[in-house]
Order: sequence, then C-alpha cells, then structure tokens
Amino acid sequence: MSTARSAFEVWNQKGETLTSVEAFIHDNYPMDRLAERGEGLFNINCSHFPWAVPAPGSVVMEVGSGVGYILQAALRRTNPSRIVGLDVAAGMIEQAKKRLARDNITDPRIEFLHYDGVTIPLPDNSVDFIYSMAVLQHIPRIYVYNLLTELFRILKPSGYCSLQTFAFSQLLQIPKESRKNVFSAEVAGQVRDKEYAWITYYSFEELLYVLSEGLGAKDIHIVERDGSLWFSFSKSGAKTFHYEWLPKLAHSAVRTQFEPST
Repeated sequence: MSTARSAFEVWNQKGETLTSVEAFIHDNYPMDRLAERGEGLFNINCSHFPWAVPAPGSVVMEVGSGVGYILQAALRRTNPSRIVGLDVAAGMIEQAKKRLARDNITDPRIEFLHYDGVTIPLPDNSVDFIYSMAVLQHIPRIYVYNLLTELFRILKPSGYCSLQTFAFSQLLQIPKESRKNVFSAEVAGQVRDKEYAWITYYSFEELLYVLSEGLGAKDIHIVERDGSLWFSFSKSGAKTFHYEWLPKLAHSAVRTQFEPST
C-alpha cells in the first residue's frame, strides 16, 4: 500500500455507523457539542485572519470536511453562494450526507467533492475562500505541499486560504515521559505505511519559506498558538507578508509573546 493511500484510506471507515465515525474523527468529543466545536474552530480561524473572511455570496471550500460540522459553521458565518466539502475519502462524504440528513440540514448551497489527493477537480481561479482545520496534520508532508499548490491554482486572485495544522510544539502537549515513545511510534507507523490517523508536525520557519518562496503566495500570515500553526495567504497582493515583522519572528517563545498591535 502506498504512503498516500495508507494515510487516506483510514478515513473511509468502511462498515462503521455514523455515530462511530463521529466519535473517531472527533476524538470522542461529546456528541451533543460537536456543532459547538465546529463553530469554535471556524471562529478561531476568522479571528486570526479577519481580512480573509469572504463577502456574502462567495464560493467557499473546506479541505477535509469530515461529516460537516465546521462546514455548517462556515455556511452560517460566510453566507456563500456555494460551499464545497472536499475530501479524499468517498466513504466520509457519504457519512457527511447521512449526518446532514439526520440533523435536517438541507441547504442546497452545500455540495461535496471527492478527489484523489493529488489534483482537485475544479478549474483555475474558481474559489474565493478555502479553509481547513484539524486535517493537514493527517496528510503526508509532500502531499500537503502539493495540496498547497493546488489550492493556490484554484484560488481566485482576490481570494484567501486560511488553514490550520499541528506545530512541533504540539509534542509539548504530551507528558514528557511519553514524548519520545509517541514520536518514535508515529515515525515507525509512517515508515511501515500503517493505515491509521498519523500525525505530521510542521514548524513556523518551514511554512514561512514554503508559502513565500515555494508557493509565491502573498499577504501571508502565520500564527503559532497552543501547539497549532494557523496560516493564511492570498494569490495576489502588493506585499508578501501581511505584517512586515513576520519573517523576523524566529523562535516560538518570541512568537507567542509578540503582540500584533505593536
């Protein structure tokens, strides 16, 4: 089994009930609070990058939409003309449709799109706003780089991407006595192409260079908080970084204490 297929196939959850899928992808978070959690995650994204939030009537896409709780929040917050849930797992898309039907959500603006993890079947310059939360860390690193290139391709010149993934500082959330074993098991699982919800970590500096030099993105901003990296970029613009001081933040201790208002 290839590396990509191993990472992607786990999300198909064949033969599982909707309830068990919800528990799996949301780490057993209380079922009666999943909609609230979706709202919270989308609101955090918007608070980090308020300039990226699209105007009503825009075309919006979520990468890795799961069973649609964050998508549901984005629908309410952005009031788009069309909102697309993109997913590599056809089985997850079917579960999302079941979940929406169960919860009596029938908005015709919602649609789902399956793709192969390499090429997004949408034309160039066709989406105003793309977001993703709690997804990129589960994708093999080189496929994330490819995904960023694809998102850049389909993004409208005036559009924005706002994304979240795990920072290496996420390891600090694990008890110190367990960190080495957890990290070693994660590496071993990926080397052996184990089919499971593996984790890939990123650094502030890595994203800074990938976005600015590798992608050629504009209006870049990156926020590292509580073990996560939140980052946003545009396809065009007069400046590379939203804040000119961003490339100067070379250490997490500095970044977490820096106040953007200064």
